[in-house]
Amino acid sequence: MTVVIELLRIKEFRESQAETEVRRRRSRLAEVARKLQQMQSDLVDFQKWSQERELASFNDMRGRMVRLRDLERLRAQISEWRNHERNLEQGVEEAERQRRQAAQEMDTAVGLLHEAGRQKNKFTELVRIYSQELQQELERREELETEEFRPTERGDDEWEQDGDDTGSLLN
Repeated sequence: MTVVIELLRIKEFRESQAETEVRRRRSRLAEVARKLQQMQSDLVDFQKWSQERELASFNDMRGRMVRLRDLERLRAQISEWRNHERNLEQGVEEAERQRRQAAQEMDTAVGLLHEAGRQKNKFTELVRIYSQELQQELERREELETEEFRPTERGDDEWEQDGDDTGSLLN
């Protein structure tokens, strides 16, 4: 029975490990989702800011004489903003990929937890059935032992028959 109990402890340990892994994966998924949300917000904010700056720069240049060097500087600045925007977009795409991967890992961990729980429950049921059968066997043996030591109850007819036999023996 100690081996069976030890195996049940192993099943419980595996379930506990699976629960820990689910908590860890859930935390990782939440962290990645927050990062994704922040990066999306940063991208939207930058897009808004860069459009406002670009429009303000063009409005500033409109209606006045502008040197070619100033136009080239503005064009270079706008190009830098576009590059930065592309980098932010790539960061959002990477964060989304990481979120999908974290979600998949979380789903896998949840599946493993369910399987570990199912295995433990199945084994617990086997232990319960084994214990119940063992208890029934012990009760049966105890009942048999009690019957061996219990004097048999004899009816009057049986005593009379025995008495007749003994009486004939004495004669």
